[in-house]
Amino acid sequence: MLITHNEESGFPGVVLENDHLRLAFIPQLGSKMISLMNKRTKREWLDRPAGREFRKPDYGSLWGDWDRCGWDEMFPSIDSCAYPEGPWAGIEVPDHGELWPLPWEHEVVDDMTLLFSVHGVRWPYQLQKRVRLENNRIRFFYKLINLSPYPLPYIWAPHPIIAAKPTLKVKFPLSVEKAFVSISSNDWLGNRGSELSWPQACLSDQEVKLDQMPDAGAYYKIYSADPVTEGWCSIEDEATGESFTFTYNAESLPYLGLWVNARGWGGEYHLALEPSSGHLDHLGEARRQGKCSTIQPYAVQRWALVCTIQ
Repeated sequence: MLITHNEESGFPGVVLENDHLRLAFIPQLGSKMISLMNKRTKREWLDRPAGREFRKPDYGSLWGDWDRCGWDEMFPSIDSCAYPEGPWAGIEVPDHGELWPLPWEHEVVDDMTLLFSVHGVRWPYQLQKRVRLENNRIRFFYKLINLSPYPLPYIWAPHPIIAAKPTLKVKFPLSVEKAFVSISSNDWLGNRGSELSWPQACLSDQEVKLDQMPDAGAYYKIYSADPVTEGWCSIEDEATGESFTFTYNAESLPYLGLWVNARGWGGEYHLALEPSSGHLDHLGEARRQGKCSTIQPYAVQRWALVCTIQ
């Protein structure tokens, strides 16, 4: 195991690696992971378009106005919206949440583990993320602390922008048979909330394999229609046999999201697996429907996520 510090685009960086994987982070940019390399195959799983430099985002700005790559944390909503309740009712939640542009503290726990932490700006909480590398697995341990005397509803999800290839195939548990549309280019898959069959959607004029990259010029975000009971999802390269797999406790992350972009947005070619604590990205809607998480006053919540690279 090895932890080193470097510089990336003028920002201090930290690298965690072993014989299997190399992970690179920029703590000042939301603890963003900017590289996840399989050292044995030399495959870089995270997308970063050639020549793209990292810049310090403005708090409250649009995620798409900045580097649009790497692996960010989304909290307390994914869509920008008015916070739904409490003394913060009506306060705007920024696009993709408020964590990705914030500087996080970090420390080296041991030669296998990094600890990142951050405090909220518009809401009183602390989020800690412990990252531990074990062979070809990355273990993420999250700890959320409510520092206020009021409940805090929230949506949390990872946002790993994975470099796509036409040979990639998405795999969900067999129990997932239906999906809901969060967004799709020109309402290609239907408007928000439209129900689709998974993995093959039958539209009026075509059948679409949602588990594969679509033709160029399209994008979509969908969610499993029902809460998942099996905590896993995967992306496999059918050409090479390599895979990127999440495993987790489905009780903590019951909603399974998938973002796919085949150059339909920003000209980029990528996708993201997003096990989530809330449904369809919008905290206000999710709260009204009882489909988000809530942390009680002064409480602590924990959840974990394991990423396995084959």
